[in-house]
Amino acid sequence: MKNFIIYQKYNYFVWPYWISRYVNTVNERIQSLPFFLYNNHCRTWYTINSFLSSGSIRIDPSGMVHPVWSSWSLEFWIYTDNSLILFHNDNYIQQGIDNGVVKTSYIHPDFTFKQSVYITHTNIDEAVIVNNVHYKKKNKAYFIIAVRPYTTERLSGLESVELVKNNFVRINNEYHCALLMKPDYVLTGNEIFGDIDIRRKENKHKVTSNARMATMAFVYDISNKESEIAMRVAVNKESKISVPKIIIKSTQNEFTSYIDLRMKEGVGITVGKNSINEWVNFCKFSALVVAANIDISDTNQNEDIARHYYTIMTLNRMGHFQQSLSIINYVLKNIRIKDDLESILSAAYVCNMLGDYYRIVKDTSFLQNNYPGCKQYAQNILQFSKELKNIKKYILLDHSDENAIHHIWNIPVIISALENLAFMSRSLGLFGDETKFLAEANKLEATVVNVLFNVSQETSKEEEKLIEWLPKHGKPLRKQKISVKESLEFANTINTSNNRILLYTSFLYP
Repeated sequence: MKNFIIYQKYNYFVWPYWISRYVNTVNERIQSLPFFLYNNHCRTWYTINSFLSSGSIRIDPSGMVHPVWSSWSLEFWIYTDNSLILFHNDNYIQQGIDNGVVKTSYIHPDFTFKQSVYITHTNIDEAVIVNNVHYKKKNKAYFIIAVRPYTTERLSGLESVELVKNNFVRINNEYHCALLMKPDYVLTGNEIFGDIDIRRKENKHKVTSNARMATMAFVYDISNKESEIAMRVAVNKESKISVPKIIIKSTQNEFTSYIDLRMKEGVGITVGKNSINEWVNFCKFSALVVAANIDISDTNQNEDIARHYYTIMTLNRMGHFQQSLSIINYVLKNIRIKDDLESILSAAYVCNMLGDYYRIVKDTSFLQNNYPGCKQYAQNILQFSKELKNIKKYILLDHSDENAIHHIWNIPVIISALENLAFMSRSLGLFGDETKFLAEANKLEATVVNVLFNVSQETSKEEEKLIEWLPKHGKPLRKQKISVKESLEFANTINTSNNRILLYTSFLYP
């Protein structure tokens, strides 16, 4: 709603690519709501970092760049024939990633724009944005680098921008950007003077805004020539750019060589189609980017640990075990266990993390070192499971209980944790613990089956019981003789809108 208010109040501003998709009524992807403005449709951005430190850089389809943590961005425009050309036309946009370098091109009848974004390390991690522009006509044309008060998800957030000595750019009083070439002149704007206007050549080097709508543009004359215009951005919020110069070609070569080396680590998959190989490599690249940005917030511990669990599952299957271990150690060090449901689920995800890592790596010393702590978490999980009274309400998502919507996701996580605990116990020869954990997991599984499915007693053989895929309303979706143990796995093949059946399939048999 804040985005919508900003958009209405300052409708004389130029807006980013994702906003232009809203106002383009021809675009069928748009699903906007009254008084609500959220980027739910143009989220095909690239995110890159060095794999070594927190912080990332995001590049949207038009080439707009911003640190993930920031409330501002850098946009790139062309001004010619008294008109401002934004890189928003999907017919001209091409974008891809090559050895970690995000490459965006905009092929216009009058010019070509090619952008490369990569990471380098000086005294800090920096993103280098290299813009190559070739203007083909003979009339006057300008390339503009604009510091803008918005990102790929939010509007407003830029209080001040200043161009200072050595072409450093101070944004919100922090040295987060630097130009590699002095601009021909500078333009500014805010909520009082309006947006950037190239006809208003005041050439001020500082602008502020109480409404957090400050903006500054660095203008370069590109008439009838090819130009390479670059900029640097700090990757981490706490970092400040201080090194005045870098060499573009050598730093880019260093980055691509480093990425190539890291991508060759772990599991490699090569199949016939090049597009599939590119997709697999990009999945590996994305997982390593995510693995470098690990934190646990004070307010969303369970959600953060759940996200880290899925990241660990991915890394384990890619063969990047050191990254998995780093995340596990971070989580074990920072998890906070209290006597509440949030802590129970956090503990369950930690048990799943440890179990998944051990199943793949089979490192006995890892298990011996971590099992005692894991067993402490198990006591909390068992206590919660035993005190769970109305499990049927949780599974069937009874809307009369405002908390039920949360509980419906909890049972599979807890079952999976108990089964992982049983597996780890057996691996250490602790058969008493294995029996205890497995019995509780089986009890929960049986309850889920009995709630979701009507099980006919036509035969006494457990493996041939008749399962009716019945969503508790209407006619059975399907009848088939199948073991009760297999029923939840088999539910994956059922084409039904009854999400309750599909929900309980992925966690139960890790």
